[in-house]
Amino acid sequence: MSKRAKNIALFLVMLIVVFMFASALFPTALGHHDCSGEKCAVCMQMHVWYRLTSLFGACLTCFMTFFGVFLFLNVFYRIVFRFFKERTPVKLKNKILD
Repeated sequence: MSKRAKNIALFLVMLIVVFMFASALFPTALGHHDCSGEKCAVCMQMHVWYRLTSLFGACLTCFMTFFGVFLFLNVFYRIVFRFFKERTPVKLKNKILD
């Protein structure tokens, strides 16, 4: 893994951690406020926060599913490729002749 890829991965991990920490603190900080009624700015921000965290959770779930399938197919391909690579007719003939 190159240094640039490591830095990008570290940045993304830190971004996820900061987002999760901030999303846990946001409702606790603004949960008990003096609501001014139907057009309350704090309630609107809480609604936006809820939609963003729901969207982030759905995107993270989709990404992790895709990543899991990719890893499974990669490992499966390597196992199958090694299995058939070692048993080609030419290699078997070479083993017999040796």
